[in-house]
Parts: sequence; C-alpha cells; structure tokens
Amino acid sequence: MKVFPTDPISIGAVAGAQLRAIRVLPDHQVVGCFDLSPHDVEEYLDRIGGLRNRLGYRYAPTSEVWVSFVVPEDRDDVELLVGIDRRFAEAVERAHRDLHSKASSIVSGLTVRTLALGYLDWAGV
Repeated sequence: MKVFPTDPISIGAVAGAQLRAIRVLPDHQVVGCFDLSPHDVEEYLDRIGGLRNRLGYRYAPTSEVWVSFVVPEDRDDVELLVGIDRRFAEAVERAHRDLHSKASSIVSGLTVRTLALGYLDWAGV
C-alpha cells in the first residue's frame, strides 16, 4: 500500500497537487512533497502569496499528520508538504489490511485536500 496518493489532487479552486517525492525524516516522519499547479492563476497568486508570513509553519490538527507550504531551497515555487508519523502510518496500514480495505494509500487524497485547505484557513488567506 502506498503512503500518499499518486493521482492529482484538487485543492479547491486554488490549485492541483501532484506527488513529486517522498522523504523520510530522522524523527520518524514520512513526508510527501507535492508540486502545485494553479487552477485560477489570479486566485492562486492571491491566496498563496498571502502565505508569505506563514510559509514553513506546520499545521497539525492531529499529532500524527501535518501539512506545510514551503519554498524549497532548489526551486522558486511553493510546494505542499504532508507529513505522517511513520509508526502511525504502519498502524493505519495494518488496520487497512486487517479490514480488507480497498484504499490505495494510507493518506487519502481527501485528507491531503482537507489539510491544505485547513492550512489556508488557519493562515487567514
């Protein structure tokens, strides 16, 4: 089972997100790095541009899953990061297997969407 969805995800009217890479951090976090592509360029620039003071902060409505918008050092565009505690991800995977779930990933596309929109709301944009 995959940790993050590989299909494109719509982040409301703002943008689409596509998984680009997965990293494992030393603190047992698995992080999905998502590229953003604007749906409506003006709205994207307004909302994402409004994140200027909030870039890099983590929005974590639960202790196991978090989201952040960042500007990577090697690029000049905003990237969406979604992180999940590795131990929690393993427990969710076991539950999916035990329950014979048809889910294709541990973190669903709807979870990524909800976290990203929650971050934008939290940041006030």
